[in-house]
Amino acid sequence: MKKIMVSGASGVVGYSCLKALQSVKRYYLVGTSIYESDVAQKYCDAFFIAPHTGSDHYSVWLKKIVSDYDIDLLIPGIEIDLYKWNEMRDKLDEWGVKVILNSSQLIDLCQDKWEFYRKIKLIDEDICIPTILQCDYNVATATLGSNMIIKPRRGYGSIGIHYISNEKEYNFYRKDGCVIQKRIFGEEYTVGAFYDNSSNLSTYISLERKLGRGGFTEFAETKDHPQIKPIISKLGKELGAIGITNYQFINDEGKLKLLEINPRISSSTSMRALLGYNECDMGVRFTLWNELPGKINIKRGKVTRYIEEIVVYDRNHI
Repeated sequence: MKKIMVSGASGVVGYSCLKALQSVKRYYLVGTSIYESDVAQKYCDAFFIAPHTGSDHYSVWLKKIVSDYDIDLLIPGIEIDLYKWNEMRDKLDEWGVKVILNSSQLIDLCQDKWEFYRKIKLIDEDICIPTILQCDYNVATATLGSNMIIKPRRGYGSIGIHYISNEKEYNFYRKDGCVIQKRIFGEEYTVGAFYDNSSNLSTYISLERKLGRGGFTEFAETKDHPQIKPIISKLGKELGAIGITNYQFINDEGKLKLLEINPRISSSTSMRALLGYNECDMGVRFTLWNELPGKINIKRGKVTRYIEEIVVYDRNHI
């Protein structure tokens, strides 16, 4: 039985990944986090507290975990590990452990929203949301209109994102190191795509989504759009996508606009698995055995994420 280690297991992406893999009953699952987590432990066979990824002894700790527990494959459940392991590819290979990672070029590109916007604009300007660097309010409104979104150039989830509708809000939130986008009001789609080693699209699933307050998908429904497949086929090839790749689109009066690309497993992964699209299992099979997903029988339906309680009783209550 292959041993799979998922980092960031206390977060929604990490435990969603563990939950999706647990459902296939094929792997020994190890979860790690800097936090204690009874939720993570519900979905894995072993759980370990990890040092912060940026700490001096992180690499020593990781090597020991990989060696002591014969880990076959690593899956990053948080973005800091995605970037760290991308830098450590050669070292991980020396340790004899595989890791689910997209192409280095796409991972690097997606770290900077401004450079990402410039690249996408060269590939297909029609799908771009008008974006500028921080500037005077009057210049911004002349370019984008009065409804805008301010985002950090480097960030993830909804951290540091602010919705702007007047000059006071704009001047309060704008700062160096941010990008400003036109705000579009329309249906959002989260699209999970899978590519082979030549960046050819193998399969995908499209869900219309609604976000919760934490910036994660709270409600999703299987729904495709005629523009999605040609767009993600073209982008994947142009950007060198490999394996699991996630797109976020918004419908702008019938035309799709690209919100972002996440070159990793997303928080929607357990929701997709419930609909027959288990991208985590696909990623494991592709990375370990070079197996591409065959025809996927996607179930049509709706998925809602809700709050659930887990209790762990003290021994003196047993």
